[in-house]
Amino acid sequence: MLRSINTKYIIFGTFFYAFIAALFPVEQKALYVLNYLTVLIFVLFMDYLERKPENYFTQKKMTFFIFYYSVFFVLCYNLISYYYTDNFYIFSEADALLYHNESEVMSNLPFVKSIEYYLSRHELEDMGIVLVLSTLYKIAISKLLLSITYVFVAVITATGMFNISKHFMPYKYACLCAITYCMSSYVLWFHSSGLKESLLIMLIVLFYSSYYNLILGKKAVSIWGVILMPLLLLLFRPVLSMFCLLSVALGVVLNRKLSVPKIIFLFIVLFAGMYFLEPILGSTDKFLLGGTESMLEIKEMEGMVKGSVAFTYLVNTLSSMFGPFPSLLSTKVHLTFYAPGLIFKIFISVIFWFSIIYIIKNRLNKTYPMIVFIILEMVSLTYILEALELRKSIPHFPLMFIIAFIFIYKFDSHQLINIKNHLLYKKSFNILSFALCALIIYWNFR
Repeated sequence: MLRSINTKYIIFGTFFYAFIAALFPVEQKALYVLNYLTVLIFVLFMDYLERKPENYFTQKKMTFFIFYYSVFFVLCYNLISYYYTDNFYIFSEADALLYHNESEVMSNLPFVKSIEYYLSRHELEDMGIVLVLSTLYKIAISKLLLSITYVFVAVITATGMFNISKHFMPYKYACLCAITYCMSSYVLWFHSSGLKESLLIMLIVLFYSSYYNLILGKKAVSIWGVILMPLLLLLFRPVLSMFCLLSVALGVVLNRKLSVPKIIFLFIVLFAGMYFLEPILGSTDKFLLGGTESMLEIKEMEGMVKGSVAFTYLVNTLSSMFGPFPSLLSTKVHLTFYAPGLIFKIFISVIFWFSIIYIIKNRLNKTYPMIVFIILEMVSLTYILEALELRKSIPHFPLMFIIAFIFIYKFDSHQLINIKNHLLYKKSFNILSFALCALIIYWNFR
């Protein structure tokens, strides 16, 4: 299955970029070439790794690959950004420049005073990144210093993904899972951008790594990670802290035998609880925008409702389930950096839903907390019409990769129930892949 994904990725990736080169003028040629090279290098490297035997893979070797791969592309992204824009913000100064300016001021203040200064001007949920950045700025005021730090964050995130995955698959597939996520172009862009998402994702991965080390690895010390990570998430995006805790609680409940009506009732209670617990975290107004009617009015004014409301929700639902869809051509140049990785993620999303079917049929209930977190993210982002926004969607991507790779491992090792199921999944994957790639063409040239 992994080889089939790589084959489709290089075929469709080459087609998309060749199609653009043939029909449209490419203004930033260096950027365009680099984006296609990320597809080519990714496929060649993954094909090389996929052919290696099980004993080739170790955690140390995995971190070595990710460290040097991240260094190379973070450096390339920063240099290209500086060449075209004279700054290192990778064609997008939104938020990153704000973090930089506030951190520069805070770096000259005592710790407590710096917190008071920030909270007097901004909300709690961005404090995490400015605390990290202002601490780094005590060493040197340089955005590149954060990019270097994020390379180490990438290694920690990969290690966390590996520690989760090894409970459900052999070392080879646990390593490949972490590597495929960490080599994605949008992940590398966030490491280069100066935004908070790399740290936020690391905390989520470490939360689930601690949780599985606690319940499956029987490591009592991991309880501190289960407690600490949600607290730290309050400084980045509070609602995700709540999703982590709810996913574990609901995952434990779903671990027992429940009827379908009871499961539906639990989800109703869960979403009702989300609404009433949100004010406790102090972000209801921002998350729900004053209720459904008020939210839709605001989204319409912002131009986020395209056509009818029903059509917009349909697009957001598809994007939540399989996307966000890559923008190969965009006036917002930074979106084109996402495209190579998002093409691959389309295929991973298809496999994710196959894996959900397999997990439910075979009652792999230990995976339920991760699945619940992903579904919570999908439903909430679809509801507020933010499923097209990568910054909002990316927190659950590492868990999607882990769930998808459970199926990939089972498929590649011929552990599906019978050959009929094996062929059915393969044909379904081919059909859905072509259909989604047709949607990518429509999305880009509509």
